[in-house]
Amino acid sequence: MDKYRASAHESEILPNLLDLTDVTAIGLAEFEGFLRADIVLTESLTPTTKFTLRYLLEMHRLALGHLYAFAGRYREVNISKGGFAFPAARFLPASMQQFEQEWLRESLSADRGALLDRVGAIHGKLLFIHPFREGNGRTARLLANLIL
Repeated sequence: MDKYRASAHESEILPNLLDLTDVTAIGLAEFEGFLRADIVLTESLTPTTKFTLRYLLEMHRLALGHLYAFAGRYREVNISKGGFAFPAARFLPASMQQFEQEWLRESLSADRGALLDRVGAIHGKLLFIHPFREGNGRTARLLANLIL
């Protein structure tokens, strides 16, 4: 069955800039992209780094821009997984603005438990919104790691 479905007729292979048609090769290219993004973003992280929508979009572009033309942009298709329909694409800009206001702009607690709760909530909220066509879970994990 398809990993994500935008329509009943869509292939599991997303069109990509490298013209890859093998699922294993695509998985490797995605893995390498996220590894590269992790290294670049971790090395540039400072105590004053601001986690914003712009930062999140750049993170996604760094990870998947070599592979997908849509990298670093909100998805423009409605998708579902396992019978669950993610929020409609037309609502993503507003949903992401609300996510930034309510979750990214809030100060993080110095208390370890409160910090872990907050980062867990940020991770979960981002997964629920599912703003990207591909790489949502990996982007959310990378963001959580960088915040921590």
